[in-house]
Amino acid sequence: MYLPYTYPIRYLPTALCCASQNGNVDLLKVLLKAGANVNQVRTEDGITPLFMASQKGQVDLLKVLLKAGANVNQAETTTGVSPLWIASQNGYVRYSESINKNRW
Repeated sequence: MYLPYTYPIRYLPTALCCASQNGNVDLLKVLLKAGANVNQVRTEDGITPLFMASQKGQVDLLKVLLKAGANVNQAETTTGVSPLWIASQNGYVRYSESINKNRW
């Protein structure tokens, strides 16, 4: 991936966020096994791997992330949108139900 030299480092995603966004369950498992922080935010916007997976309704990723201790209540910081909200807005009912079962 090419990034222009003016691209601020604070906007670069973590490896877990990349794996979540791209639906790579195998890479996600490897990173978590190696000690990656499941709740590490991508950038100063506060987006987590669970949030990124929620945007695409990736149920397989959801299961792995929740098992690893992902915080379902951790909202991104610019608008306060949670993984549950973004999944619901994108029409991923099954995904939203799974997240809702793990709240609080």
